[in-house]
Amino acid sequence: MDHEMLEAWKSFNALAPVPLGPISSEQDYNRMVEFMNELIDRYNGDHHHSSEGALLHLVGSLVSEWEQSHPYFDLSRVTPAHFSTLHGSL
Repeated sequence: MDHEMLEAWKSFNALAPVPLGPISSEQDYNRMVEFMNELIDRYNGDHHHSSEGALLHLVGSLVSEWEQSHPYFDLSRVTPAHFSTLHGSL
């Protein structure tokens, strides 16, 4: 790998709010989702900016990879109605 490119990546990662690489913890996942949402808000979902679109694609891919390998079910949002709906469908 080109030395300048590696140094640029290290500098970029030092400035990023979360290291841009495979997500290794739920804390990193939450920070990556927050970063992804900030990118979406900043560019109003306009992915046509090549650099910003590429960054958003990278961050979104990392989030998606984590979500596919770590199913998450937030029990704090479950109400008794969820259980009766589930029971009724069995």
